[in-house]
Amino acid sequence: SFLQGLPQYEVVHPYRVDAKGHFLSNFVSHRVSRVQRRETQGEPGNPTRVFYQLQHGGHNLHFNLTLNPHLLAPGFLTERRYGGLEGAKIRSHGPSLCHFIGDVWDRATMKGRAAISTCDGLTGLFKLSQEDFFIRPLERSSDESTAPQVHIIYKRHTSPTQSQLVQPISGDHTTNGTCGVKDPAAALERVERQRERWERRQPRKRRIRQRSISREKWVETLVVADSKMVEYHGTKGVESYVLAVMNIVSGLFRDASIGNPINIVVVRLILLEKEEVREPQL
Repeated sequence: SFLQGLPQYEVVHPYRVDAKGHFLSNFVSHRVSRVQRRETQGEPGNPTRVFYQLQHGGHNLHFNLTLNPHLLAPGFLTERRYGGLEGAKIRSHGPSLCHFIGDVWDRATMKGRAAISTCDGLTGLFKLSQEDFFIRPLERSSDESTAPQVHIIYKRHTSPTQSQLVQPISGDHTTNGTCGVKDPAAALERVERQRERWERRQPRKRRIRQRSISREKWVETLVVADSKMVEYHGTKGVESYVLAVMNIVSGLFRDASIGNPINIVVVRLILLEKEEVREPQL
């Protein structure tokens, strides 16, 4: 199983709190409608901000998260292909958003960054004391249950070679399937190395000038999930998985070490339900 492949992990039970740390609920899934986002911006109790607490490693961790408003482009589309362009199904994104970025801290000394998706429990990455940790649910959330939802936390650099950030909890999938991205931890490390190489290539004077101006940059992205990934995570779960990973990537590119924030914007997600059929060349 997934847990057997992890060298070390900790079972945690996050819960939702208010801005002052007062307990609100064990139900941690949180979605924001586009209407709520427009109408309540800046108001007390703004749903685009959400707070959580959990016990991890002997510390009481606090999460202060804000909706990542730029992750999905206004015209974001999901396209499902069944072996080719013919018969492809295209739909716009639903009315709710559930991808957040923000801070995590312990009241004693530690403070770090977090990129968490709250679509069904808490799924994402946070950084503390120069170490990166994945968090993911072990069970689906339930509106009817008042019990805390079980999650696990494990270090990014100790994830097994073929582990997944998010494995299917239920749905149509095969237990022996493999994913197009076999090791999300390694993939994220490559993203960070690419970012660091890019920064090193920039002339020092240019980097200083850009930081002083502090101009935002925007990178529009099209993401493709191959048929193996769709099979592994299930038709219903693969979209949440891919967008949770892209939210983590977005959080990495907003790191202060870059200087100017870089916004990752997903404009389209293509899901290959079946392998593309290539026409023979004459």
